[in-house]
Amino acid sequence: MSTLISRIQHTVNRLLPIFMAIVILLLFFNSSIVRIYKNQQVMIEHVEDIARGFTRQAALTAKILLQKNERTGLNEFARQLELSPWVEQVLIYDTNGQLLAHSESASRIISDLEQLPSAGSPYHAPYIEEIRGAELLGYVRINFNGDELVDEFNERQRDNLAFILMLLLGAMIVLYWYNHPTTPDLRILGLKRK
Repeated sequence: MSTLISRIQHTVNRLLPIFMAIVILLLFFNSSIVRIYKNQQVMIEHVEDIARGFTRQAALTAKILLQKNERTGLNEFARQLELSPWVEQVLIYDTNGQLLAHSESASRIISDLEQLPSAGSPYHAPYIEEIRGAELLGYVRINFNGDELVDEFNERQRDNLAFILMLLLGAMIVLYWYNHPTTPDLRILGLKRK
């Protein structure tokens, strides 16, 4: 009976550090996933703020060009806006929804101002702003691809997650090796073998 108790005690003493390390690493892993999710939400809000500000600025410039009745200036303005890496299309409409100007990539005319379904990314969306002077002059629609803004950030997040997974795997291997019966008697600071 005493040998059974000593064997159970020996097994518990060997498995307890592994179990504690796994629990600590899983808590660390879980907190990292929560942090990544919160960062993702912040990035979505950040991209939306940038897109709204960009669209407001475009509407103000389009207002000036519409008040001066510069139709060629509107086309040039739409082409210039498209040079930004996160802008896919620029479309400028009058109050009746007729297309006044568009960027070069606007291969098809979008006759109404309804949003098209997004391409699966929370950063890929059209933004529409009214062009107003004393009265409504028209609309500017800019299709954004915010992935260009956050690609590097998302890559870092994936690298951090991969690093945490490697730490978890490495810690499990080291603790298994350390507690294996064939491992020679090593003195590692902070770990005691029984």
